[in-house]
Amino acid sequence: MWFESLKPYASRSLDALLQLAVSPVFYGQIAIIGVALLASYIIMRAVRPLVRRLQEGAGATEAGIGPFATVRSWLLGLSDLLWPIVAALVLAAAAQLAELMLRDSWLVRLALGVATIAILLAAIRRYVGNRQLNVLARWVGIPLAIIAVFGYFDELTAWLDTVAFQAGNIRISVLAILKAALF
Repeated sequence: MWFESLKPYASRSLDALLQLAVSPVFYGQIAIIGVALLASYIIMRAVRPLVRRLQEGAGATEAGIGPFATVRSWLLGLSDLLWPIVAALVLAAAAQLAELMLRDSWLVRLALGVATIAILLAAIRRYVGNRQLNVLARWVGIPLAIIAVFGYFDELTAWLDTVAFQAGNIRISVLAILKAALF
């Protein structure tokens, strides 16, 4: 019974999805994303030998000798983040290109958001050593990043600010409690 009431909404959503699937702008954005990911793969193939050379010189870096030992150790720490960072940079340029060429870039910006979340996830895996903080960052940070990518972060914070209790003239919202707990 309740399914019948959802039928008009499902029909409109399916029509919109089918209309989107046959749109040339949609296919153009998919092509731009593919070219951007291919370009980032090619860039990574060019950069990977340089990273290997840095890893070969890691013995000297650990001893703290050699030119640019500090820079070398810093770059070695970023090696896990290199692919997501390069992909995000190329997708950011691709989003600008899609906006110029197609006058629409929502799908490329969505792919850029996914690349940004991949950077965040790689950074959490690499740099958050404490198990509890790692779990907290994955279960709280990643969903918040997804909410921000889809553009609902402002609405979420506004809603959290409306959920509150009041005692006299003192109003305490859930957002205030979360800010106090985190900061």
